[in-house]
Amino acid sequence: MPTPEERAADAFNGYFVNFDIRIGPGDVAVGTHRTIGERSWRLTHRVDPEDAGLPSLAFYAAHRITNDRHVRIWAGHVDHLDAINEFYAFDPKVPNSK
Repeated sequence: MPTPEERAADAFNGYFVNFDIRIGPGDVAVGTHRTIGERSWRLTHRVDPEDAGLPSLAFYAAHRITNDRHVRIWAGHVDHLDAINEFYAFDPKVPNSK
């Protein structure tokens, strides 16, 4: 049976499988705070303890071609949290606002 750290690392790795970005169970130790810059992604993750003492891995991921993601992985669950929404707006009445 996998440990909570292995389950959290597997969920993280599954999320980024198409980009070959991986972490190991040792990266899911409570108190860990790390930034990863690979394949045009900028990921910051940290691990906090849950009420039951299990690790909770939260990460914020930014990529220049897609929307930001803010995700929390805990006790086998993956929760999508609020992230910065990108938008583009212009006023056709204002010169060079495109």
